[in-house]
Amino acid sequence: MTSLPVVSIIIPAYNAAKTLRMCLDSCVNQTYSNIEIVIINDGSIDDTLVIALEYRSKYSNVKLIDKVNEGLVTSRRVGVSLSDGKYILFLDADDYIDNNTVELLLEKAEDADMIIPNFIIENQLGNVISKTNNKLQYPYLKQDLYSAFLVKEVTPSLCGRLIRKEIFHYVALPQYYTTGEDCMANLQMIHAVDNLKVKLVDNIVYHYIQYPVSMINNKSNQALKARLIYIHWVLEFFSKEYIKEQSLAIFVLTEYFAFLRDGGKPSLNRQLFNEIYEKYVKLKNLRNLPIWRSLILLSYKYTSFLAPYLISILDKVRDFRNH
Repeated sequence: MTSLPVVSIIIPAYNAAKTLRMCLDSCVNQTYSNIEIVIINDGSIDDTLVIALEYRSKYSNVKLIDKVNEGLVTSRRVGVSLSDGKYILFLDADDYIDNNTVELLLEKAEDADMIIPNFIIENQLGNVISKTNNKLQYPYLKQDLYSAFLVKEVTPSLCGRLIRKEIFHYVALPQYYTTGEDCMANLQMIHAVDNLKVKLVDNIVYHYIQYPVSMINNKSNQALKARLIYIHWVLEFFSKEYIKEQSLAIFVLTEYFAFLRDGGKPSLNRQLFNEIYEKYVKLKNLRNLPIWRSLILLSYKYTSFLAPYLISILDKVRDFRNH
């Protein structure tokens, strides 16, 4: 009788033909062998399905789910529901993991519900943009876990970590959530599981490749609205849950700054703008932000004419640093 896999690597893929081989090669070459690789083809119209079929025919531990396009949230949920591992590990189809990732994380798992390593952000040429440095002072206290994920002391990304499969079933998000869905999932799991055990691992094992057209760089009107939905969801969540006031303020101001930086206008949701500026745009909170973020946020409070010029300068500085 064949034993069940210990880890299921779940890969949602949409029009990922250019990067899927790199991603899958990093999975089939893992030093730990008792894994399954679950590919969810989310209605791709390129050769993603062809490549997935090729790997399924070649490797006995590759499972393929072919479905209509429904987005990342639903694809992950489908992948989890059809996986057999004790742990799940999400991997985006345009990223890759080191060959010893699963072995290393399992060695350090002990009795943890989540085992979270660091990851590296690279551009297409392999140049390092940044690295995460996760920190968590009190890993068993609910309010500290909330704060750590909100202010990104621990990366909220679900990718590259081991998650005990049974706790992911507490995640319930609509499929149209496209910004902040990882952070929201973390908050739901923390809320649902008493004494959630989170283990941080210093090693860097996940390589996030940042492409010019990736969703994280999308500045469309749809993406701007999605960020406002994310902020509103978090505020609603913490209207019923306790969190440190400072942590919530840092989250709200950071996300609203990102909304403004990417071209968002307060008129897109005037009610949310008023709530944020009445409750959170205060000197004691702005002190916790970089000075340019504080200046842009304040400029919208007193005059909207200066803000576009400040954002233009910031964009030029960012472009210069990325080249």
